[in-house]
Amino acid sequence: LQKVGAMNDFSRLAKYHPQVLQPELHAAVLVVLPEIRNLRSTVSRAAITTLGEFFLKFTRHMEPDLDLITKTLLHKSGENVSFLREDIDRTLKYLVEGVSSQKAALAIVDGGA
Repeated sequence: LQKVGAMNDFSRLAKYHPQVLQPELHAAVLVVLPEIRNLRSTVSRAAITTLGEFFLKFTRHMEPDLDLITKTLLHKSGENVSFLREDIDRTLKYLVEGVSSQKAALAIVDGGA
């Protein structure tokens, strides 16, 4: 549950204090990504939701990590847990809406879709 709390902290920072998180956005993404692969669905779900919040707030600032993010999300979407797939779909929607369409398409194709 400690990891869920950390993901929630990142989400709150992105939502209410984006200026604090933006300079360390890459480092935050690198902390969140491994938690998407976590075997505990609550941790994984919190990490997926956190990335969605990042895409809502930081849009184009997320582009440097786009390939790594899409690969991780697409890999996790292959699991048989419907609520995780729904969260991944929502985060991918925020991704597509937030970055340039060409970069989003390339990242999704490169990610294995």
